[in-house]
Amino acid sequence: MTQTIDRMFASTEVATNAVKKLTSLGFRIHDIHLVTPAAAEQGEGVEGRLEAVMAAIMKGMVPRGLARIYADGVVAGGSLVTVHAPFGYAQLAIDTLEEFGPIDSGYVEPSDSVMAWDEAAPLSSALRLPVLSGDATPFATFMGVESLADVSFSKWLGLPMRVGAAAPLSRMFGLPTKVRKAAPFSAMFGLPTLTRKATPFSSMFGLKVLTGK
Repeated sequence: MTQTIDRMFASTEVATNAVKKLTSLGFRIHDIHLVTPAAAEQGEGVEGRLEAVMAAIMKGMVPRGLARIYADGVVAGGSLVTVHAPFGYAQLAIDTLEEFGPIDSGYVEPSDSVMAWDEAAPLSSALRLPVLSGDATPFATFMGVESLADVSFSKWLGLPMRVGAAAPLSRMFGLPTKVRKAAPFSAMFGLPTLTRKATPFSSMFGLKVLTGK
């Protein structure tokens, strides 16, 4: 896990000296990304130069939105240093870069701008978004909707979670819960409970019975 720090410097020389100081303190060179005005030479025209610088900045795992802001400063003559500091070394990187007098990068950093780069969640780290993996229902949380796990079947139907009646479904549909008849379903539809006929249902509706004849 690493933490990302970006700083803009007035000249290539100052930025290079800052990088040298970081490496002398043990920071690995492949964790440090330097973009100088020379990157603009890869593009043609104003937009082409800007795009070339943005592309160079984004190679240091800087989101496109930030790269666009920083690119203006680089095209104007500044040099950007991006450091992916190992966990626990972010403050050392910040203090070291501050020694070389960074200039305004155009981006106003929040107070908690130093965020961890989590190799297990590179997209969230690149976009500097909080990781939701610790959330039991991350999609519902992200979309701001109620989790289905929190919505019971009764709640979905608009029924009370708890009722005082022993047979709420019967009460809801107006059905008796207890009857004195031994065969209430047959009585309700006017059907005999016992019959001598072998095919009572067919006989009741006048249907022919299939036989082997």
